[in-house]
Parts: sequence; structure tokens; C-alpha cells
Amino acid sequence: MSEGKIISGEAKGQSMWPWIKEGDILIIEKIPYEEIKPGDVVVYKEINSDIWIAHRVLRIRKNFLITRGDACLNLKANELVPRDKLIGRVIFVKNHNRIKTLRNTKFVYYLNRYFPLGWWIIFGILKYKLPFQILKRGIRKIRKTWLYQ
Repeated sequence: MSEGKIISGEAKGQSMWPWIKEGDILIIEKIPYEEIKPGDVVVYKEINSDIWIAHRVLRIRKNFLITRGDACLNLKANELVPRDKLIGRVIFVKNHNRIKTLRNTKFVYYLNRYFPLGWWIIFGILKYKLPFQILKRGIRKIRKTWLYQ
């Protein structure tokens, strides 16, 4: 795929919830590796298959990216993406006749990198109007079982 080319694909899975949901259409732009920034959502090919994955970039190294899905609760579940497996950067997400832009914001980047449970708290309170005490108990259970294994 040549640089500057725009392609689209349908999202499967929940690794980028709440920004990208199952069935959303991703608009992907092929850009040079050098233009990728921490916080960008990139699409890449899985190493041993032709499956495409969309994750947020945490760090950039000379020959690989370090990425993680926004919905991942484990701080150590980073994925290394070789430079040659990069397909492009997600620029828009279309769902239910609405288009969201995935602008690179520092808030989203830092929340994903240092506090992945933040999405669950924010959207639990705002979307589902869950009382904070219920969320606090749930987070304690999650931390004990998943984060400290």
C-alpha cells in the first residue's frame, strides 16, 4: 500500500473499547513510520498471520512500536510491532452514521499508558451511572486477580 492511500475495514473484538467497538468502520491512512507518534491508533499485521490489529502506540523505537489496546487492564500486556508490519494510522471511526476522529490527545495517551482502569471508571460512571462505591469494589477485585498475578 503506497503512502497517503486511504483504506477502510470493519473492527472485530473489544481491545480498543470504548473508542473502537465491534462493527465500527475504521478509516486508515498509510503514513511513513517516522510520522507515527505516541497516542496514535495504528493498524498492523499480526506477526505469524494476516490478521490486522488496531492498538494505541505507547512508545516508538527505531525498528518497532510498543502498543496496547485501550481496554487492556494489564499494564504489562504491551505488544511489540515490527516496523515492516505497520499498515497505517486510524484517522476516523464510523459507527451508526456518526464519524469520530481519533486525534492524538495527551489525555488519552497518558490514561491508556499509566491508568488503563481509567476507561472502566469514567465510562461506568458516565454511561451506566454506576455509583462510585460499586466501581471501587470491582476495581479492587480486578487488581487482586489480574494485575498482580
